[in-house]
Amino acid sequence: MQTADFIALTVIALSGLWGFFRGFSTEFFSLCAWAGALVLTFRLYPLAVPYIEPHVVEHIVAIGIAFASTFVLLLLVFNAVGNHIGRLIRSSLLDGADRLLGVVFGLARGYVLLVVGFLVLRSFFGSWADLLTHGSVIAPYIAAGTHYLEGIMPEGMHLRLASPPTTGHDAVI
Repeated sequence: MQTADFIALTVIALSGLWGFFRGFSTEFFSLCAWAGALVLTFRLYPLAVPYIEPHVVEHIVAIGIAFASTFVLLLLVFNAVGNHIGRLIRSSLLDGADRLLGVVFGLARGYVLLVVGFLVLRSFFGSWADLLTHGSVIAPYIAAGTHYLEGIMPEGMHLRLASPPTTGHDAVI
């Protein structure tokens, strides 16, 4: 096993352990809280701009403060509700199933984190990132997830910070 395998297994195991301790319901409602806060922030932050604008010089700064403060406030409220529901489920007879599903959710989240991390790593360092995972047992599964993610991403969202390798007649002279 390569170093990349140990790092990947550590990320997946820690995420699964985190899911076990928090439980599926808490993890699920936490994810819903982030998504709900983000969606509602886009709708509600313009209502906060007029209250912030008199206190700042630039309009764009007022928009940024309104967006950030609205998001944080909504996230705190939604997380409080989600944690309360999670505690109610953990105190019931469903605690074992909730923790088991939390492990499954955590393992899946760990895999997604690795896929997104590898996508970002490859966008910054190009084919050098592939060399880091050469000989790894887990890397082909992460690369398959990265390939799938690149396939469903909109065309403009592909991160291409690293220069593509140039060979032959395409090489810069």
